[in-house]
Amino acid sequence: MVPVMIEIRMKDGRTFTKKVETMKGNPDKPLTKEEQLEKFMTCWKRTAKPMLEEKADFFIEMVYSLEELNDISQLIECLG
Repeated sequence: MVPVMIEIRMKDGRTFTKKVETMKGNPDKPLTKEEQLEKFMTCWKRTAKPMLEEKADFFIEMVYSLEELNDISQLIECLG
């Protein structure tokens, strides 16, 4: 998927080229916690059946503390 290159040719003949070696979100260029949250919120709001905002907040907190959970059943219930 990477590297990615885009080239734009203008009507006046000028050409602009941009090459991206590593996409944002790649392990070599990870998203910040804020960017992860923004991406999640954008995606869940666009789903066919978005979960309630309170439920989304609970889900996010559970995901961020996943390693500390003894039981993931509550996390799975959020998705149902």
